[in-house]
Amino acid sequence: MNHGDILSRLPATSKLRPQKERRSIMELIYISKKESRVVFWTSLIFYLAVGALFNLYIYLGNGDALSRTANAYYVLYSRDPHLAAIGFIWPPLPSLMQLPLLPILKPLGLTVMAGPIISALFGAGSLVMLDVVLGRLKVPDKVRWLLLALTMLHPNYVFLCGSGMAEPIILFFILVVIWGYMQMPYGTRSWVICGAGLAAGFMVRYEALALILGVAIALVLVYWPESGDWRDEMEGRLLAVMVPPAYAVAIWLFLNWMVMDSPLYFLQSEYSLANATDIASNAGVTHPLFLAWNNIFYTISYTFKRLAQQNIAFLIGSVIVLLTAFVKRNRKMIGLLFILFSIPAFTAYQVFSGSLATWLRYWFYAIPYGAIEIGMLYRILQRRWRNLFVGLLVFLFIISIPISVNTMYSDENTGGDMQRLGAYLMHPASEPERRTSDSYYIFRHDAPILAAKVDEVSREGLVMVDANKSYYVILDAKHPERLMITNDTDFPAALQYPQGKVAYILIPEEGNVFSRTYPGIYDGAYDWAVMVYDFPDTLTKYRLFKISPQ
Repeated sequence: MNHGDILSRLPATSKLRPQKERRSIMELIYISKKESRVVFWTSLIFYLAVGALFNLYIYLGNGDALSRTANAYYVLYSRDPHLAAIGFIWPPLPSLMQLPLLPILKPLGLTVMAGPIISALFGAGSLVMLDVVLGRLKVPDKVRWLLLALTMLHPNYVFLCGSGMAEPIILFFILVVIWGYMQMPYGTRSWVICGAGLAAGFMVRYEALALILGVAIALVLVYWPESGDWRDEMEGRLLAVMVPPAYAVAIWLFLNWMVMDSPLYFLQSEYSLANATDIASNAGVTHPLFLAWNNIFYTISYTFKRLAQQNIAFLIGSVIVLLTAFVKRNRKMIGLLFILFSIPAFTAYQVFSGSLATWLRYWFYAIPYGAIEIGMLYRILQRRWRNLFVGLLVFLFIISIPISVNTMYSDENTGGDMQRLGAYLMHPASEPERRTSDSYYIFRHDAPILAAKVDEVSREGLVMVDANKSYYVILDAKHPERLMITNDTDFPAALQYPQGKVAYILIPEEGNVFSRTYPGIYDGAYDWAVMVYDFPDTLTKYRLFKISPQ
């Protein structure tokens, strides 16, 4: 599209038509396809190698990521295969994207690699999009490549891309949204890109709701009032961007209502975060999350601490960019800051409300956002001050990597997976003693032991398994069609009266649907459920019960 075509799409009264804005159109920097291919393939190969190492050899990963693979697995390989088996608690897109991979990976015994392949693809794609965004911010090649390398090799980002997590997926769509926002209002494509990115982001993680709000505020801030017809223009812009995510939210509510009989099932079910044990109230009176619970000052302190442990450059860059943008009255950059701040602000609210877990990965956004803020300085600062602040922020970005590694190693509140990764990077000899605190390692250790016994007894009849608690057993079982799992349509009826419907029930010691329905069943409180096998070699306590016929 040439310069004249771009201007012809703008309203006649728009202030974006003067010569100075025409000049800015011509100054846009585009990243070559060759560079994008190099960035994509280099990072993809690296993250796939990391994913194979983590998941196939050292059992370093994340249980949430594995559960998303399990949700996709039930759609194809359960006793009652149907699309709704994918579940209605977490957004479905990460699991849906794994469906085409499972028929290829399952015969090879590589089912657990479905998630890491998707996260590696989107981790690489996110770096390509970050390169494009930095290019549009006019970041010089060498600085841009350095920022890409720092992001690509940041240990937390490496872990997320190699473990099958949803964070790289939503980051990709966040960067798509930012890309669309930065192109506005040049043509209609930018509005479509932004809206589609928001819709897809919601289907990945619920934090996208905060992103949607951030984009809406940014659009109002930047384009109001722009001309005499600003009301009509603003309405049109908001509709163009907000309708796609509104449809995505409406569709998800409708599907929850149609399948689970409640449009808010994903918020209200017994497995949702809303009904999870309150984290802050059970953390202990000296725990940082307990101190931050309903305390704005401790919440801010905890938020800044966690963001700094990921990337100090993001915190310092936020102050520099915000002050400079205000002084220069650059509403476009202020709007971009609202977009960047939206999800971290939502995460901080979760800290305040006592509903956020301690895991360090929730704050990973500081890694790519720090790179974007460095790029924003090229838009709003003159060379002398720009070079000074860019040098400072790049230095802070670099030293944030060892700080992050040390946090993983020394902070017991980062999660078992992060603690093991920190041990591998700082003190490998201490890693084995941390395995029993890593749920993913426990899952991978116990799964073949439990699955072998389940496959053995399932010859006699159906084995009932709580998929929300024992999904890793189902993934490892050779005959999943012999298992009655939580996602089966007839599971609720069988749970109420299992006699004559199932032959066995596999019960973990704690936190399962069987113990909630039949208190004391794990300890043998019911005559119709007889324990036939205790598992002495598993790290999680399990018992297998034989169900007497009617």
